[in-house]
Amino acid sequence: MFDIGGWEVLIILLVALMVVKPRDIPSALASIARGLGRIRYEIDNWQQQMQFSWEQKQERNATKDMPPDDRLDKEQPTQHDRPT
Repeated sequence: MFDIGGWEVLIILLVALMVVKPRDIPSALASIARGLGRIRYEIDNWQQQMQFSWEQKQERNATKDMPPDDRLDKEQPTQHDRPT
């Protein structure tokens, strides 16, 4: 995804060390990890919603193309409604 080499990582770490005090680094890393976890959760949730929506659309299209006798939304008699 990102094309970052070893030197770039080293420079980023040195800049982070200058900006963030050494005693605050663990809490800063924890905050970053929580933020990345939240982003990952939201992306997964969005993907699941898109997949569900896509599947519903596919089912509607498949049902629409069926002849009226084969449609699932047609009310089928239940076992109790059938004459004995």
